Amino acid sequence: MEKKDKIEEKFVREPSVEVQIKRSMIPLYINLFLVFLFLVFLFFLFAMVMVFLSSYFESLALPINMIVITLFIGFYLIYLVFTYLNYKAVSYTLIPGSIQKTSMNTIDQIPGKILVKVGFLYRNKILLSMNDYDHLKIEKSFVGRLNNFGNIFVMEKDELDTSQNYVLTNVIKPEEIAKIIQKMIDVEIPMPSPSRPNNTSNLNRKSK
Repeated sequence: MEKKDKIEEKFVREPSVEVQIKRSMIPLYINLFLVFLFLVFLFFLFAMVMVFLSSYFESLALPINMIVITLFIGFYLIYLVFTYLNYKAVSYTLIPGSIQKTSMNTIDQIPGKILVKVGFLYRNKILLSMNDYDHLKIEKSFVGRLNNFGNIFVMEKDELDTSQNYVLTNVIKPEEIAKIIQKMIDVEIPMPSPSRPNNTSNLNRKSK
């Protein structure tokens, strides 16, 4: 009798579609361009110094120029590669909440999350649960307003403690992404159905 009356719970999850947040490449290009201008400025100063000192060590001027040019180009190429890889290594994925049901009509709602992956050489993965946050803030620079990208601040419920706030940087179309995140924050998690303890108690009564 006990084996026949035993009820096995089957968990069913509604499928949730993950959304990959796209980040703008414009801040990276601006950064690389500014570094390039800075190196050009330094090389111009070096050229002026070499012109002034060329009369003192004329035979060494050409080898020194070649060495310095090689160092400038090598440094910029290394900086370009590492900066690009580190920028592309940052990714954000929205994982919408899902409904978990059992055969005993117990319903639990799993809150939405944001999966954050950061780092190229040393990889970090963070899961931000949206039921821990309350509201959002969007910031756009002048370039961001022109090209429709910006930072999304995910703000914690406790405004006195801002250490847990998180920033999604250089998000393309931040208003649209913020609407999706805000819906994930505003979802009310229902209380589990009391059918589970009631059914188990009924089974105990039958077995008796």
